[in-house]
Amino acid sequence: MLSVSLVGMGRLEVALSSRAFVASDSPEGQALDRFFAVWGADEDVVIAVADGGESTLLTPERMAAMLDTASAVRLVPGVSDSRSLLELVPMLSGAVETKTPSTDPGSQSDDSGQLQALKIQQLMNDPLLVPSVLSVDGRRALLLVGLSINTDDVMELREVVTRLQQVFDREEAEFDIDWELTGGPVIRSSLLGIVIDNQRVMIPASVLAVTLLLALFFRRLHMVVLPLLAGVVPLFLLLGLMGWFDEPIGILNQFYFTLIPVIAIANGVHLLVRLQSEAGRQLGETDRNAAISRGLAGVGVACTLAALTTVAGFASLGVASMPALRHFGLYAAVGMGLMLVTTVVILPWGFSFARSPGGPFGGPLRALLEACADLATGRPLVVLGLFGLLIVAATVLALRVEPGYRLTEDLPADDTASIGAVKLDESLTGLFRLQLTLSGDSGVMRRPEVMERLDQLETRWLAMPELRTVFGPGQMKQLASRWVQSGYALPSEQEGGQALLVKLQSIPQYSNVIVPKADQGRIIVTAPDLGARQMLLLSDQLKHEAQAALNEFGVQVSATGTPLAVYGAYMGMTGSLRQGFVGMLFVITLCMAITFKSVKLALVSLIPNMVPLLLGLAMLTVLGWHLALVPAMILTLGLCLVVDDTIHLLVRYREHLGTGVGGSESIRRALAGAGEAVVVTSLLLMIGFGVNWTSDYPINREFAVVGSTVVLAALFCDLLLLPALLTVLGAERTRKFI
Repeated sequence: MLSVSLVGMGRLEVALSSRAFVASDSPEGQALDRFFAVWGADEDVVIAVADGGESTLLTPERMAAMLDTASAVRLVPGVSDSRSLLELVPMLSGAVETKTPSTDPGSQSDDSGQLQALKIQQLMNDPLLVPSVLSVDGRRALLLVGLSINTDDVMELREVVTRLQQVFDREEAEFDIDWELTGGPVIRSSLLGIVIDNQRVMIPASVLAVTLLLALFFRRLHMVVLPLLAGVVPLFLLLGLMGWFDEPIGILNQFYFTLIPVIAIANGVHLLVRLQSEAGRQLGETDRNAAISRGLAGVGVACTLAALTTVAGFASLGVASMPALRHFGLYAAVGMGLMLVTTVVILPWGFSFARSPGGPFGGPLRALLEACADLATGRPLVVLGLFGLLIVAATVLALRVEPGYRLTEDLPADDTASIGAVKLDESLTGLFRLQLTLSGDSGVMRRPEVMERLDQLETRWLAMPELRTVFGPGQMKQLASRWVQSGYALPSEQEGGQALLVKLQSIPQYSNVIVPKADQGRIIVTAPDLGARQMLLLSDQLKHEAQAALNEFGVQVSATGTPLAVYGAYMGMTGSLRQGFVGMLFVITLCMAITFKSVKLALVSLIPNMVPLLLGLAMLTVLGWHLALVPAMILTLGLCLVVDDTIHLLVRYREHLGTGVGGSESIRRALAGAGEAVVVTSLLLMIGFGVNWTSDYPINREFAVVGSTVVLAALFCDLLLLPALLTVLGAERTRKFI
């Protein structure tokens, strides 16, 4: 099996396609597929932002440098074309006659200097160029790089982007212009680099931290080696399975490398601690085997139930509409099933070979557990009152959290794609690109009244402060009119209509907005990226305005584009996660009710596991974060991760209470017997989450902070809140449950 897994791991690939977040059968996915079928991919262009600093780019020397850069970029393998839209304006052809124009002040007459100044002034006042390719102050401009590769092949994409960056770095060193690369392809390339670089650091760091923690607490070789084996085997098998089923490594399942082993190790620690305790009472090889049998009988139910609740938690993500989230949950659930097999088969077998297996651990940790038991059983109302105040405060903060997402928030602020996106949003087109598709009868897009209506609509949109550029059939009409006449005035139907139509069809950008049959067209709208919620509202507004304007012509309007589809998927994930959480809550409650033979005890046991989730939400407000994909995912999965320790404590409590021991004493013995493992496993989970804090990747840091907060809060709830609840409930009433 291991050899088959090894071959499967060799088939693993890395994929960061935006389609991983958009389901093909969703409305967003279907609209995107229709768009691609007509217009092609909308994320095959790299945007290079030229920044002149404190001075204008509109000098002969700098414009020549930009043209020289465009020529150099065209030579890069994987590039189909490279051009600044400045090259399309005839007035610039006289402004830049050579790649290296003379800088001699006497080489130009005063008249030519005045002509150059006039051309620059006309350029900066041109609404078709500012701010689409040139900032209002002339200090920033765009160079667009078309790619000829499949941008979903992120490994090849990264090679092309790396080569492009090298070219721009050389040009930057030679000329006094700063270049920043951004856009969808660059963002995905940067994400890949961050994921690979971070995993190279985080995997060894997590292994080292876990090893040191196990050695510190247990100080026995087998108590270090066997848990590590329990963590590695299920991950190894899962990765092999993913390879055979062509499931790539992506933004979400990269967390498997640290999360799956730590969860498996934590589950294995509970079993090994019980075996260690039982072995301490036995002597001889025969007695050791009896100790293993007794330990499995005592903790086997708890380990199985804990594994099943974890499987249920991850499997609950299977209802998510987002493919990346759905696949993350389902494959992780399979990994948890493999973990269960590893725990109940490999660990007891390995423990049987331990040379000195027996003995309790004791020490300062035992004293801490006794103090918690004294406080929770001696002053339960005080403990419940303090937690009540904490719950109220956390609820107030949690209610302020709102879902949200931005295209570049997954990248570090100093990444070139982030810097370029900021510059785009500040003074150029803006990063967000919306596609409004128009469809109707053949020839409808060439009808004069339709063109006139689109011209009016696009002109009105250009006046909206939320938008930066609008480019569609209406703006094409203005561009054609300019090339027919010297001014911007549109020719009348009698005088210039035919000339306008001929010129319109000859413009290179014509096929970008109207198909040959003229039954379909599109309007490309750009704006600063204001986040998912605002951009979805804006796109709905524009779609409804366009539909109202074109209804009488039988033209149907649809809003689409990769950024919009991804935003729609992100905002829709909250509903999927809510459904998954409800399903997971039901399954966990049912499993615990069956195990403990009481619905009441199952419901009581959920209280200390819901509080950490509330505190996790409150932490988002404290840090000023919104509810994005990863925090929402962790909060959904949090219940299945933290309930495991509660299960082990309740099983121990049930054992002691069933022997006739009083309620308070049963709580003390439960904490003494399982409390050490609870503390160790909580610390292990915190390592699994917390190691991601070292990442440059913001999404990893969210994973670390939210996950660690939930686990730490769950530890305090298990050691204090759960015993206080059981104490108030009372031993006699609890026995009825059992």
